[in-house]
Amino acid sequence: MAVMLVCAFAVSCGGNQPAPRTIDGNVEYNAEKDGVGQQSLNEIANFLLNNADAYAGIVAAYRGYNVLDSTLDVKTGETYEELYEKDENGSFKLDENGEKIRFINVDAAKAVLTKYDTKVELNHEKLDAEDIENLVKKLQIAVTFETERGLFDNIMYGIGVALGWITRTIGFGNYIVGICIFAIILELLMLPLGIKRQKNSIKQAKLRPKEMAIRKKYAGRNDQATQQKVQAEIQEMYQKENFNPASGCLPLLLQLPILLVLYNIVIDPLKHVLGIAGNMSSAMQLYYSTSPLAGGYGGVLSQQGSTGSIEALSKIGDVAVEAFEGIKNFAYFTNGSDVYGKLAEIHSDIPSFNIGNVNFGLIPSFKDFGWLLLVPVLTFIVYFASSKLTRKFMYQPTTADNQQMGCSNNVMDIMMPAISVYFTFMVPAAIGVYWMFKSVLSTVQQFILTKIMPLPQFTDEDYKAAEREITGKAPKNTPRAPRDPNAPRSRSLHHIDDEDYDENGVYKPVEKEEKAEAPEKKLGVSLPEGAAPLKEDAPDHGKKKQKDAAKAEETEADKDSTAEENK
Repeated sequence: MAVMLVCAFAVSCGGNQPAPRTIDGNVEYNAEKDGVGQQSLNEIANFLLNNADAYAGIVAAYRGYNVLDSTLDVKTGETYEELYEKDENGSFKLDENGEKIRFINVDAAKAVLTKYDTKVELNHEKLDAEDIENLVKKLQIAVTFETERGLFDNIMYGIGVALGWITRTIGFGNYIVGICIFAIILELLMLPLGIKRQKNSIKQAKLRPKEMAIRKKYAGRNDQATQQKVQAEIQEMYQKENFNPASGCLPLLLQLPILLVLYNIVIDPLKHVLGIAGNMSSAMQLYYSTSPLAGGYGGVLSQQGSTGSIEALSKIGDVAVEAFEGIKNFAYFTNGSDVYGKLAEIHSDIPSFNIGNVNFGLIPSFKDFGWLLLVPVLTFIVYFASSKLTRKFMYQPTTADNQQMGCSNNVMDIMMPAISVYFTFMVPAAIGVYWMFKSVLSTVQQFILTKIMPLPQFTDEDYKAAEREITGKAPKNTPRAPRDPNAPRSRSLHHIDDEDYDENGVYKPVEKEEKAEAPEKKLGVSLPEGAAPLKEDAPDHGKKKQKDAAKAEETEADKDSTAEENK
């Protein structure tokens, strides 16, 4: 959904006023007459190039009509033939070549410039019929039907051809049905990306107990330094577990160029589905929306540009091609006959944009209350429900302040659908239908993946075990390594005396000594009854050992000195 809104936002930004255009070279001018002058004529041409209403008024004046005449009942689709000068008898006046002299309404042209020129203050008082004719011829364009395609254009054209085939065969010639079927095929093709994203969510969910243990370790400390330490420990834990949180964004990044391509295809079917490149799309919009007095069809388009292409094509497809024969003599084009021939060639291939009597090629508007206004309403409902369900099915990472995060999610659940509704009033309703259907498919896909690949569930014991592991209090259940029988045995603290072990550290039981004879018996003394027994001084084994060690050192020293003397 967010990607779709980005696309719409790009289109809305692209709908701003373009940079002023300028004519190439000078308008043809007769320097021998006392007219408006070459510079003023060029300024008028540049002004008309950037003001569509004023340009239409000048062309209408060139054809003999005044678009500002409120008494004229101008009807859409009516053909208004060019006017020619007549004499007193009602016959057409002829020039030296025998051609009828066109009636150019100079006063109407000046009135148009006076009305629309509110800033430039053009010098048009001396404008004459010759100047008006030269202006019209200078601003004419040649309509093209082909252009050199780059890699991006070829990709869009290939996808557009596939969409056109689907619309004609499986979609019964209906563009709305065709793009919905195409959306299903696209969702199936991007299923591996959805599976990858779900696996990433499962892997992240498995780390939740450890993440919660880290956060619990610093619970109650909300200062910035502590929060940074929490995030650092969480990232360190992710690295140890070989998990990259950014890997879940890769499928979304891969989908972005795909969705941008599809969006451009859907809004400009004349170019990408019917294969008519060049400036044919903009030319058809220009002819359709121009006043019949200026030779156009007189239809109404909500927008011009890429989004206006589908709207113009939907209206042209609803009318027989013969209704557009006026394009042959359309004064805006130098090759009007060729344009009509190309239109007649592709007219039968223009898909239907209607469902019943509702034309989904049009832009919803409050000016025309109808079924199209259901598109913005349904867009809000679908996006709101999709956001709620998708968040329920997908893993939601833990944040430092879950309450604040919950409030933020509630705000986004309202804001994003509201923004999407705003954009549905800027693009044809077919685009809104495509967005809604794509959102429903994404939600269904996520639901299925969640059932097939469910997120792990944890018990209180799992969280406690994670806490013990994080805090270093986890029980050591690692099995002991088998002991080498040839390795020396470690000394036990329960047997301090060296005599208890041999030189290899093997325990050697001490032989039991005979019980020592009492001192009084050794002395032959009989003690009175009840007297305490005599105590014999216990031998000081420690002092004896020290003396023996000192004697041994003296002996070794004597040996060394003797050896030195002998040398």
